Amino acid sequence: MAEKLLKASKVSSYSNNGFTETTKHKVAFCSNVCGNNNKFYSIEIQKNSSGEFRVFTHYGRLGKTDTYESREIYENKPITDQSLVEKEFDTILNSKLKGKKIKDDDGQERIEKYELVDVFAPTVGSENVRGKSVKTVEVKLAKKDVVSSYSHPEVSRIIKQVIDENIHNVSSLTSLKLTSNGFETPLGPVTKEHVQKAREPLEILKNLLVDDKLNPELTSVKENNNKYFSLIPHPFGHKITRDDWILSVEKLSDEFEMLDNLESAVSMGAALNNSAQQKSALGTDIDLLEDKYELDRIENYINNSKASNHRNLDVWKYNVKNIFKMQIPSERQKFEKVSKKYGNVKELFHGSRNCNILSIIKNGLIIPPCNAAGVTGRLFGNAIYGANNSSKSLNYSTGWWAKSKNRHNNAFLFLVMFAMGKEYVTKTQVSKPPSGYDSVWAQRGGSVQNDEFMVYKPEQTSISYLIEMKS
Repeated sequence: MAEKLLKASKVSSYSNNGFTETTKHKVAFCSNVCGNNNKFYSIEIQKNSSGEFRVFTHYGRLGKTDTYESREIYENKPITDQSLVEKEFDTILNSKLKGKKIKDDDGQERIEKYELVDVFAPTVGSENVRGKSVKTVEVKLAKKDVVSSYSHPEVSRIIKQVIDENIHNVSSLTSLKLTSNGFETPLGPVTKEHVQKAREPLEILKNLLVDDKLNPELTSVKENNNKYFSLIPHPFGHKITRDDWILSVEKLSDEFEMLDNLESAVSMGAALNNSAQQKSALGTDIDLLEDKYELDRIENYINNSKASNHRNLDVWKYNVKNIFKMQIPSERQKFEKVSKKYGNVKELFHGSRNCNILSIIKNGLIIPPCNAAGVTGRLFGNAIYGANNSSKSLNYSTGWWAKSKNRHNNAFLFLVMFAMGKEYVTKTQVSKPPSGYDSVWAQRGGSVQNDEFMVYKPEQTSISYLIEMKS
């Protein structure tokens, strides 16, 4: 490790003390699932009106300790050579990112290192940077602007609800908070790049799965848990236990899903600040369906397709409250090309919990990045699933399979066009269609109690309707 050039002196606060210009700034975070640490490190190069420079650092444990330091003297003189503070800045930051060997609580040795956090309006550091945008684009989730851009009150009500559900889900699973600047880590607001970076350790953990489990003794499992929780802090208790770690395919799937929700909120907030038409921030055309013939057709399809084996479940009591016409322009455009190629288009149901509805409305249906037979609704591999029984899909919408209910007493179904093409019909479990087939139709009586339909490319689906159900 390179030797530091400058001597650090403790200072009492985050005041700039006349060094009013910050010319360089980085924030890093370190989560240690083994050692119960949530540490941050903010470092700046500052300049005053006399042309003098200093390195200012703020570090500590989140919510517990704060230490402020200044390095502004070299050979008993103020520093006027910028290269000195540049070298000091790089040396300190590189040492934090490289890490150092430490011993865990269990006596095992590992590398503890920080991860850079992309924050544009930090809540740590000196007064020069706190709450100050260092990017040209602010990200905020101004839901009132999106809601008001839809003229029909029922559409506005639904958009408001799914945004609220999205916010609640992200906030309840993480330590992120919603502010006027959007979702924030304890260090500052979250950007789309931040979310994308958080996917990287999850992808590594996914590749380390063995029989849907992760070995907590593996160094790479520890390191990538640390990296993920450094980027997306979670509300751990006084002591982090292995129950908090990502060690199963179910937990991994939940985190991927949460990042989808978070990214939808963040990208929508970014679009709000760059769009004269607020509706384009959501990017989806939604309107209340009022055509009586079509209303009757869809309602009959829902009621008549309930599966008899669901008669004693709560979903049997759900009825249609509203039906909304829906079109995601980019999704529909891709589907129209694909459906001409494959043909055999079927109108099927797809269900998901309320907290996922905003992400689906904005982005369409996706193939989840994490799969296992034990994860709800993924018995037939990495695919988009549809059903011809409304009650089957509604079980997913109400959280019956996940044992996690919605906050509100309604639930949503999507009516989706599936370009099935040449179907592989089976009563046994498969993870993908054989060569020469475009989709899988799993018939009831084998691996499943009710028919399931799977396509393995997102462009083989397009959402036509969003249906609000209520018991």
